[in-house]
Amino acid sequence: MIESELDRILETIDEAKAKAIRPDGTGLSQRQLSVHFDDIYQGYVTKSRSIRSKLYKVNRKAAHQVHSDFRELKKEEVFVTNALRLHEMYFANISRGNEAPAKIKDFIRSYGNMTINEWKKEFTACALSARGWTVMGFDCEEHKIKHYIMDSHDSGVMVGVIPLLVCDTYEHAYLLDFGANKDKYVEWFVNHVKWSEVIHRINETPGVHIDVITD
Repeated sequence: MIESELDRILETIDEAKAKAIRPDGTGLSQRQLSVHFDDIYQGYVTKSRSIRSKLYKVNRKAAHQVHSDFRELKKEEVFVTNALRLHEMYFANISRGNEAPAKIKDFIRSYGNMTINEWKKEFTACALSARGWTVMGFDCEEHKIKHYIMDSHDSGVMVGVIPLLVCDTYEHAYLLDFGANKDKYVEWFVNHVKWSEVIHRINETPGVHIDVITD
């Protein structure tokens, strides 16, 4: 099978397709979205197909822990797959801007032992500390909310934690609209969370459930 034929097959696979919807109307400029969504995110979609194509053909018999084509492709598969999924969650959980509903405040109080204002302070501190991503997740082992930071797509992922809210803290996410003022960007983010999406993720998490709301 020639490479162009394989690429056409991979384009029909759901995992190799772009799943995110361009988040227009959230307050981010078209220039910012063009770089972040059209160039960077779509670039990861293309790179994911390329890696899948190469993994289909790579020599597995030559796999080695020091160096091999198979090893390098499997490492980059994690990097690119996380990049895709984190971007998709990020674009899906930003909105025009609204207050956290009472059910979210109750959830954060029950599973995080903090008020919504205390949550904002902690999430903001994490986002200002992170070089790549900040995630509010649900720790299935401890059965409570956890925040963690990732300096890269494949660095800092916690086992057994389901992401509920994802913030991109790479400079490409905010530089065109906010310049070097990361504080302003993070402030914008915590005030533009699409809480209905967060609630959907909560309800997909084993052992927890809150009523569905609309924005």
